[in-house]
Amino acid sequence: MSTDRPGVPIARRVLLLMVLIWFARLEHNPLVRLEAVLGLSPSPLERLFGIKGLFSGMTEAAHRLSLGDLHDAVAANFLVVPLAGLTVGALILGWRPRIRNGRDEKFFFAAVALLTLLLNLKHVL
Repeated sequence: MSTDRPGVPIARRVLLLMVLIWFARLEHNPLVRLEAVLGLSPSPLERLFGIKGLFSGMTEAAHRLSLGDLHDAVAANFLVVPLAGLTVGALILGWRPRIRNGRDEKFFFAAVALLTLLLNLKHVL
């Protein structure tokens, strides 16, 4: 069974991946500026309760990872490495994860809660 999506050749998906890497490498990334203008950095959860969200530091981590600075990328958010791997794999293979039922939804929220807990307890562990 092929995971290739009809109508989207692998060359276009690889091109999209290259554009995303180029965008992450920008020094004055428009997403970072937009986050600052909207007041989303640090996240409201972090500002109000001191709890880092799952994607806290992910923009900086992705930027550092795109520059090849693995140490600083992991310091910003250690989840960047597995998430980047999943993203690259999904783009290359044309796989789009979907939440199809209540069981998938519960699994997704449990995974988000567990990873958020790990992110906040990484210094203790």
